[in-house]
Amino acid sequence: MPSSRSGSPELPDALVGLTAPVVAAGIAAGGVGPRVTVAWNLFGLAMLLNALGTVVTSTPGPLHLAWPGEPFTALAAWPVIWIPALLAPAAIFLHVVSIRQSLARLATRGQEIRGGHSVRSFP
Repeated sequence: MPSSRSGSPELPDALVGLTAPVVAAGIAAGGVGPRVTVAWNLFGLAMLLNALGTVVTSTPGPLHLAWPGEPFTALAAWPVIWIPALLAPAAIFLHVVSIRQSLARLATRGQEIRGGHSVRSFP
């Protein structure tokens, strides 16, 4: 993996992971609104796609780019294989589900303001 992606604590994608419990607690307590939730999830998806793109272009193969250092060959080794096989798809799925729920909450909030008939409340 390129040296610029080797686990430095300043990486924005690490920030998403570190703030996830705080954002989740804020959503559960009602202190974080749906717009902030959507923005945070879009940022998280962007960071995840950036990380995936970096890994794909630093492994040997047709998409390999000229990154500094050795190609990242540990991707298919145990236990690193769990990242592309399970963790990355799960993270994408959870971000998308959270965005959909937040957008549904925004739509429901709009119905409450306009006096709609099919109003559901979200905790």
